[in-house]
Amino acid sequence: MTAIPTSQSPPISPAGAGRTPHQLSLERYHAMIEAGFLTENDQVELIFGQLIDTLPVGNRHRRCVNRINRLFVTRFGEAFECNPQNPVRIPPNSEPEPDYAVCDTEAVRGYREHALPEAIHLLIEVSDTTLDYDRSVKAALYALAGVREYWIINLQSDQLEIHTLPNRTEGGYDSVRRFGRGVAAESPFFGPVTLEELLGE
Repeated sequence: MTAIPTSQSPPISPAGAGRTPHQLSLERYHAMIEAGFLTENDQVELIFGQLIDTLPVGNRHRRCVNRINRLFVTRFGEAFECNPQNPVRIPPNSEPEPDYAVCDTEAVRGYREHALPEAIHLLIEVSDTTLDYDRSVKAALYALAGVREYWIINLQSDQLEIHTLPNRTEGGYDSVRRFGRGVAAESPFFGPVTLEELLGE
């Protein structure tokens, strides 16, 4: 059984026995960006202090993110800050880039940098090749940070997973519900929603 990482420990096994990867804080990560050591051409995100490569997205993934954005902006207008594929900050050592984030508008306006967990209402990952990672490492990260609701749109099996009740001690969510096509899901934040609405298919 794989141990659930804490906010301080690496979720990914070190490359060699007895060797520990160097841990980056948010401050050092941002310093590397400001110094030009990391640019937008470096497709990475900071997860539990480690730089993790992000994978290229396919056409179906891209269409789904665009569809989600249209759906949420139509539903909420400017009542919430709706961000496709922008980073969020999770101190002390993570800055993931979820596929979609819905945040409190007033709280985000008060930040000099990216949104903090207390301002986040909902995070969404669109998952194909990253499904196992999104269910384990990303779910642990978001739950430990107290993100109230987390969706995984599973493109492998055409399912919507709604994760709620974050366990801030052990990581992961105490409630995980899965919905296929033709079934109306109920989200605490969004309300009723179907997979067809999210996929646009």
